[in-house]
Amino acid sequence: MLCDDGGKQPPFNPFERFKELATGFAASAESERDVGWGRVCVFLKRLGKKGDSRSLSLAHCDLTATDLLELGGMVAALPRLCVLDVSCNAQLIQEVDTGGFRELVSSLSHATSLTTLRLQACGLTPDSLDALGGSLRCLPSVGELDLSCNKLLAGGLSRLTFHLAHVTHLERLDLHLCCLTRDDLEALIQVLPSLTALTELDVSSNKEVGGVVHPLVSALPVTQMRRLPFNSCYLSNESWVTHTHTHLFSCRSFPSSHSPRIPLPPSSLKW
Repeated sequence: MLCDDGGKQPPFNPFERFKELATGFAASAESERDVGWGRVCVFLKRLGKKGDSRSLSLAHCDLTATDLLELGGMVAALPRLCVLDVSCNAQLIQEVDTGGFRELVSSLSHATSLTTLRLQACGLTPDSLDALGGSLRCLPSVGELDLSCNKLLAGGLSRLTFHLAHVTHLERLDLHLCCLTRDDLEALIQVLPSLTALTELDVSSNKEVGGVVHPLVSALPVTQMRRLPFNSCYLSNESWVTHTHTHLFSCRSFPSSHSPRIPLPPSSLKW
């Protein structure tokens, strides 16, 4: 077949065609990522915050359920997101069950690079832990989980601990000031042996901890613990002796620079 210019049409080259298609797909994907990050930048600017594709800090932003719905829709455009902090958004205490929070945590299943998730003082309830737990099963790389200062969690921690066993790289778990009940603590104790990477656990300011110190400490990988505060946990004389003995025993084989740091101010004791 002759072309208009009188020359012969070059033979079809499937490899060149594949190269053209691959280049087109790559450019399209890159364009979609740019558009996705552009949406995130507009969202952050509206909140007066800055961030990058790896870290979003949205603490103290008065986030609403609408904001969470929008944020959840953008997380999929951030495959490299490592740190997400939405702590101290008091409005969520009313909004958490209106769909925004569920949309956000369900979208986290796309953030497979996430290593740090901070939800301090977000008004979380036992029901919200169901949604969070389901997403955590898809995030084995999470190393830090901060749920502290969520007092409405009382009595519902078992809805989360069931899923925590799948977070195999969890190193830091913060549950201080969550009004944990005895049932909550027993559920936590059951899952602790599965958290083999754990080095920091904060259950301070939970008065029921004083009654379960021995089983709690026994369930931990004590020799690798770096931080285990029991401030304001209503420790009894027996609890103090048990804890101190375990702490000293765990430190015998370690140099001082690697020994666990377990702060226990006198005010944490109940004589």
